[in-house]
Amino acid sequence: MAKMIPKKLSPTTKSNAEKKLFQIFETELSDDYVVFHSAWWQHIGYVIEDREADFIIVHPEKGILILEAKGGSISYDAINKSWHQTQYKLKKSPFEQAREIKYKFLNLLRKHQEFSRLYFCIGHFVAFPEMDFVADGLPSESPQDILLLRPHLSDINQYISSVFNYYSSNQKFDQLGELNVNKIINLISPSTQFEKYIVNDIGEIQKEILQLTEQQFEVLNSLYLQTQCIVLGCAGSGKTQLAIEKIKRLCQHKYTTLLTCKSINLSLYISDSLLQEIDSGYCIVLPYEEEKLKHYIKKFDAVIVDEGQDFKKNEIKFLETLLSSRNGTFYIFQDSNQKILTNDDNYTYNLSPNVLGKNCRNTHQIFNYAKPFVSCSHPIKSSSIDGKDVEIRSYQNPNQILSMIRNDISFLVEKQKIKPNQIVILTDLYPPSTSLLATCGRINGFNLKQYSHLNAKDTQTIQWSNIGMYKGLESDVVLLILEKTKTLIPSIFDIANSYIGITRAKSFLIIYESPEPEIDF
Repeated sequence: MAKMIPKKLSPTTKSNAEKKLFQIFETELSDDYVVFHSAWWQHIGYVIEDREADFIIVHPEKGILILEAKGGSISYDAINKSWHQTQYKLKKSPFEQAREIKYKFLNLLRKHQEFSRLYFCIGHFVAFPEMDFVADGLPSESPQDILLLRPHLSDINQYISSVFNYYSSNQKFDQLGELNVNKIINLISPSTQFEKYIVNDIGEIQKEILQLTEQQFEVLNSLYLQTQCIVLGCAGSGKTQLAIEKIKRLCQHKYTTLLTCKSINLSLYISDSLLQEIDSGYCIVLPYEEEKLKHYIKKFDAVIVDEGQDFKKNEIKFLETLLSSRNGTFYIFQDSNQKILTNDDNYTYNLSPNVLGKNCRNTHQIFNYAKPFVSCSHPIKSSSIDGKDVEIRSYQNPNQILSMIRNDISFLVEKQKIKPNQIVILTDLYPPSTSLLATCGRINGFNLKQYSHLNAKDTQTIQWSNIGMYKGLESDVVLLILEKTKTLIPSIFDIANSYIGITRAKSFLIIYESPEPEIDF
């Protein structure tokens, strides 16, 4: 059986002649032949032309044959020098077609050095597999030696050999050899995989995230008349971005506004997003420290709390006292994942919450991976943004972690064109000084620094942080190291920590973890 490329006849093939010949070649030709059906390529001359051979037959010792096949009844009009197929005049002689394709294919091969130096046999022939004999003579362009008719199909090996002999009877040709046959296969029909850069995925994902986040702003429109409100949403639902947008709208109306949260890093990120509002004097962003705020004389028209789940009720009550009016604007944005609630009650404010039901930060793959760590009081939907699968690295010994990270950073930066400052490494250890990352000042030739918003634009720096200190923030790529020793039953804190760490990644996430502990019976 010949090696057929493609292996199966395309269902789009309409020619009965080609169908018949494909089956004969596949079942009757010896296995040292390679036969291409409907091979296309572009011939570049004065103009670019698309070329197709009905069949290309290749043998490592004999050479190459180009075959043009015509089905139905065939006739030749000697007076008008025209060929007819089932009474329809052909635009061109099938022998001329085969000859032209032969030279175009030879031209294609000659562009490659291994074939330009090789003097191999290449010929053409024509098949009328539904015709039995030639009633009269053939034109001079059409030697009967290179015309395949139905009777020849009974011994196709002998016939194909006779065509090769026709072209090589008076010449000494070089053999192609198996190596060059494989090169022809790779030239016409190579096994191809298309790859894409993660960095380009990130660009497209960022655009989709931006669109989804802007759609979430409609929630603020619906809450326009509410001065006191809780906005609930799981990680990635756009809570912080809504808080920022709410402040921008308040400042436009010249409301003096305080935004507070318990994360210094998050407060710095929010400050950077509200520079214009801060410069105007209408906005202040402060990490929550009650003793400092007690001495803050100024009262505010509005108070916005981000990451409200970190606050206790008495702290919320204190923040209320900073309002200039009992009817002042008071908004709390908090995570609805009950596994990370640290306050006395589900909600830090005695109001019915408004819900953000759609993730708009993480890819669908990251969202799905985080699901087992989430226990929300309301249904949540994926962003449906397609990305790469979450990758898991297992280590037996903590000493292996840095080597794994170096390999991944090399792949991400060198192969995937990701900038170092698009990568954040997170650890589940606290305090951060206990992490193996604390002893590293550089990695893969880049600075490795503990997270600071001031370093975010340094393209030669990779930042790292403890998960808790990075809460509320996000990065295109996150390398999450689970350094803590695993227990048979993870604590609520560990589950919450994993949830926070996983959902910091917008586009791509790699997790490094130790094996599950063995059960000792």
